[in-house]
Amino acid sequence: MLDAIPALVDVPGEAEGMVFVQEALLLLTPQEQRVVQATILDGFTEREAAKKLGISQPVLHRAKERALNKLRKALVLNESI
Repeated sequence: MLDAIPALVDVPGEAEGMVFVQEALLLLTPQEQRVVQATILDGFTEREAAKKLGISQPVLHRAKERALNKLRKALVLNESI
């Protein structure tokens, strides 16, 4: 009976995705990791994340752009940083 109920969550797939994200974050500096965590993974606005991290919004924005460019280069283009 339980075999007929489809899983609502792909647990192995989600776990694999989280490992992938954690490994990708290792390509970044600690500040870039915090910025990506706050703005992308946690969903804070740049202004909220900057306040939380104790940096200005323009500094946060530049760090986020650097981080996303590094990730894009390393993951999409498969180039080393």
